[in-house]
Amino acid sequence: SSLAVELQDQQVQAAAYLFDRDINTAYSSAYPAQIVAPFGDLQTVNSLRIYGAAPFFLNIQAKQNDTWVPVKGLESIDLSLQPDQWNSFTATEAISTTELLLNIAPLSGSSSGGLREI
Repeated sequence: SSLAVELQDQQVQAAAYLFDRDINTAYSSAYPAQIVAPFGDLQTVNSLRIYGAAPFFLNIQAKQNDTWVPVKGLESIDLSLQPDQWNSFTATEAISTTELLLNIAPLSGSSSGGLREI
């Protein structure tokens, strides 16, 4: 239906806010989401930087041999209590991949607000 297509378009636009290099825009959703972030070529991931607090839990997975595997140390990150600055999260084990899967889950009973930048 056209409503489903419209909602999908809004979700794609909202996800783009995570990577637009503008901390004044934000991804926001009342529902869990999975967002794929492709690199284009093989990259080693050892940390992630996120700007400010957001009412979400974040789990990061990396593609390995066509399977999504957790990035150790970047699981169940509670973004709600982060200071209003760039915050670094370090993997306990670096991983090489061509893309990441961001599993974003809203905190229950969370206030409004969004995830500004990854």
